[in-house]
Amino acid sequence: MPFPLQTPRLILRPFTQSDLAAFVAYRSDPQTARYQSWEAPYPEEKARAFIQTLLASQPGTPGEWYQLAVVRKDSGEMIGDCAFHILAEDSSQAEIGYTLSPRQRRRGFATEAVSGLLRYLFEECRLHRVRAVCDAENPASARVLERIGMRREAFFKENIWFKGAWGSEWVYAILESEWKRLQTAPAPRFLYPAEWMLFVPDRLAAAEWYARLLSTTVQYLPESNHYIVEAGGIQIAFHLADEKMPSGKAGQTLYWQVSQFDAALGRALACGAVLYRGPLERTDNLSMAQVSDPFGNLIGIIGPRPGLPADMGYLAAPNQDECE
Repeated sequence: MPFPLQTPRLILRPFTQSDLAAFVAYRSDPQTARYQSWEAPYPEEKARAFIQTLLASQPGTPGEWYQLAVVRKDSGEMIGDCAFHILAEDSSQAEIGYTLSPRQRRRGFATEAVSGLLRYLFEECRLHRVRAVCDAENPASARVLERIGMRREAFFKENIWFKGAWGSEWVYAILESEWKRLQTAPAPRFLYPAEWMLFVPDRLAAAEWYARLLSTTVQYLPESNHYIVEAGGIQIAFHLADEKMPSGKAGQTLYWQVSQFDAALGRALACGAVLYRGPLERTDNLSMAQVSDPFGNLIGIIGPRPGLPADMGYLAAPNQDECE
């Protein structure tokens, strides 16, 4: 058996009964369970039976999932798991999945663990292709897959009835040839913007304002004492303004692509933003503007304006109800 697998900071090994408490703890976290097949809290009896089944399983059996415990080398703590199954219909392909304890996120452990698993699947199992399925409302998971070089191949809109509602899914994949090229890449790649950090005088107030503007929710990360908001595939984080980075306009603006310029700008103004620059009409039939949030930071808005007169839309007095 090739296990355990080693990465710089982690060990990927078969489960043992001593993993029970840690396994139950992170599977019982509601935010973790939100995108997974189980419900929180996760019963201890179910966890014990699950581990017992794994102990009797043979890794790499086509059609059967096999879970590996992810353990930190420095502390010996079991912090999550990653899994794979060889496709029953094609033993040259596999699907992977992963779960990480909420206390261990934002440290690169998920990326490192899944990279180690990919190395095993391509180097030891000699697979041709590996895929992963990601909930379309889970951008953090999608970022892990993109960081390890997987391509977003497909989007399935409301294709699965999941926890009382229709859910949508992204499908990612990587070929052995693509993975090999990444191992010999001469330089690191800048993949995509991963986080937008805003420096503000009140982190919670800013997080709540952006959640209201973007019609999403505030997430609190107790292990790092951070508030974050996720929208449009970007994670927005909030840091207390200080001498090095005060709140305000500092020479750059992140522009949000919107589906309807006037409606989006009107919503921003209704939420308490102030028009700072524009609106301007571009040569590609899009309009753009900058607004200042209540904390002095700039937000860019860009999108189409389908035929509204110049004295309508964003120029009208903002209706506060539009920001509810």
